[in-house]
Order: sequence, then C-alpha cells, then structure tokens
Amino acid sequence: TLYFARRRPASLLNEEIESAWRAKRQIDGAWGGVENMGKPINNGSKNFIVSISPDNNTLLVGNSYHTDGVQQGNGLSISHRTKDGWQVPKPVLIDDYYNDHEYVNFCLTPNQKVLLMALERLDSHGEQDLYVSFRKDNGDWAKPINLGKTLNTHQSEFSPFLAADGKTLYFASEGHPGYGDADIFMSRRL
Repeated sequence: TLYFARRRPASLLNEEIESAWRAKRQIDGAWGGVENMGKPINNGSKNFIVSISPDNNTLLVGNSYHTDGVQQGNGLSISHRTKDGWQVPKPVLIDDYYNDHEYVNFCLTPNQKVLLMALERLDSHGEQDLYVSFRKDNGDWAKPINLGKTLNTHQSEFSPFLAADGKTLYFASEGHPGYGDADIFMSRRL
C-alpha cells in the first residue's frame, strides 16, 4: 500500500486542505485506484501520513487530534487499525520535544519501540540532525538523543528510515559528499 497526501484549495482565500490517501498494488504489479482514507484520519484540516508499520496496522500521522477526531493543532499522533477501521489518532508524547526547524521527519521502527526523527535543536551539529527516542514503559517517548557527528553534519540530515533488520539506516543528507543537493545515504549500526 502506498500512502500519500493530496492538497486542494479550501476556499477563495488560497487556503489548502491536505488529506491522506492510499493506493494498493495489484497482483499484476500495477497500482489500483486511489482512495481517500476518510475519517478519523482525515478531518477537513491538514492531514498526512508520517510513517506506517511494516504490518500495515499502525500509522504515525501529522498533527494532534481531539478525542472526537477534530484537529487539535501541531504535533504527532498514532493510530492503530482495528476490525472496524482506524482508531482516532492519539497524541505521541515525547519528553522535552521541540524543533527549531521549519520541517520535521519521523520514522517508527518495525518493532515500534524506537522513533527516529530529523530535528533542529540546541545540540544539533548543523541544521536538521538525526535523533532517536526510545519508548518508555508507560508508552510515552524519552527525550530525543542526537545520533552524533558520524551521521550528522553542519547541514541537514533528514528522512530517516530504519530497515526491518533494525540496523540499516537510510537517510538523506545535504552535508555528506554526494552527487547533488541532498543524496541518500546508508549506515549500519555496529
């Protein structure tokens, strides 16, 4: 399943509504028709998928939601698939979370115990750096830890993705030498 966001004008004031959509791969390899994910993931505000678990049953979604599904504001939320569909997204609470950059990226690892993110914080080595946060026993997340200078440079590192082996990290970087503005890199945890 491919998840993506679509934008459309919401009014004559040039506001935009962003909603989450999906398309499923068919047996012959072609992509099927696209479908709006509907409520509770979409609620008439800016809605988008941040990350999905490999079993296709857990979504990280942008923004925070009230218990009735209405958008509450900026943040990160999580939704689990049930037999009746997706749950209303619940807030993801990260200790001492802040981001001084315009953009943020998150990746929930396959075991759902580690959250990778691209942030700009006081201890960043450049613009966006890669950070890790670990799930605590109560379900919240620990303070983000900078992944260090081996991965992070004086420029932006972003779009982290941890492979199913739990050791192979893919990310984009504008600071490591490459072929263009932002190249894709891979690093393996020792």
